[in-house]
Amino acid sequence: MPERRLPITAPAAAGSRRHSRRLRRRCRLILLPAFVLALLCLAYLFFSSHANLPFHDAPCEIQFLTSVDDLVEPAHYENFTRFSLNYILNEEVPDNGFFEPLFGGHQSLQDREETYHAKDQTLHCGFVRGPDDYPSTGFDLDENDRRYSIWLDSKLRPHADPMLIIEYFLWRKKAEYAISMHYDRSCVWEEVLQNKRLNKYNHAAIDEQFRFYQSDGLVKFNDSSQLPVLPSYVPEGSFIVRAHTPMSNLFSCLWFNEVNRFTSRDQLSFTYTYLKLRRTNPGKPFHLNMFKDCERRAIAKLFHHRTNKTTDPPPAYLRVDKTSIQG
Repeated sequence: MPERRLPITAPAAAGSRRHSRRLRRRCRLILLPAFVLALLCLAYLFFSSHANLPFHDAPCEIQFLTSVDDLVEPAHYENFTRFSLNYILNEEVPDNGFFEPLFGGHQSLQDREETYHAKDQTLHCGFVRGPDDYPSTGFDLDENDRRYSIWLDSKLRPHADPMLIIEYFLWRKKAEYAISMHYDRSCVWEEVLQNKRLNKYNHAAIDEQFRFYQSDGLVKFNDSSQLPVLPSYVPEGSFIVRAHTPMSNLFSCLWFNEVNRFTSRDQLSFTYTYLKLRRTNPGKPFHLNMFKDCERRAIAKLFHHRTNKTTDPPPAYLRVDKTSIQG
């Protein structure tokens, strides 16, 4: 029987496969650079928005004086707003007999409103002692005060002379209060969302505080209707340098009272307090130096907290906000 052969179609099939391979190679050549570019963009966005990563750790260079020898307070430095402040150190039991001693005392909204006026006054500022026969609020005021103070978070260790810090952040800038900007955020709206996202505090309490502030004049940092009066509306409150001037002391008390009345998230109340104090006292400036966060990192080293499971609980007489979620 004669041999029968099938039609040969292999060359056509091979040609089709070669064409398909060429298309795939071209697609890879086109897609690979686009994929790499997308990864680079994502990496840039990730690192640029996380200041606690090594990408952001480079501190600024600070031109401190070479020595504290012969360092003298500038003669013009006392030219700030002047008035007299006194503080409520004791509270009496009300007529109804119900009383709970509080470190921040008991301040009404009307009392709060009056304290924003830069005038001779007596106001709440913490360190309130309970009446006789009542337990202590947990703190006693050291009445031996100095003209300057530097607040450091317990995680920070400074590596610069305190007088050089005062000269650089206060005297040289003609400021009476200095605090750094937040490393990542500049708008209180962003800070509110971040606190809720990380469950830093009870969400309902944050919302109540935020609504109150908006109804009383708090605006976004980038509000097009007005220019911001500070380089950032969110501070990094772990490092503060203060001269104990009347306006600096008043602002510190007002800020504390907001933290005491609302939530302990002090970054939510900082700008509201500053703007309200400024709005309430036209012609009485408060000289605040809000410096770069990299300057804060240049003068203090960060040490993370270590967990100590044997730490004693707080005393029973201290008030604990059971609605908060501490972070």
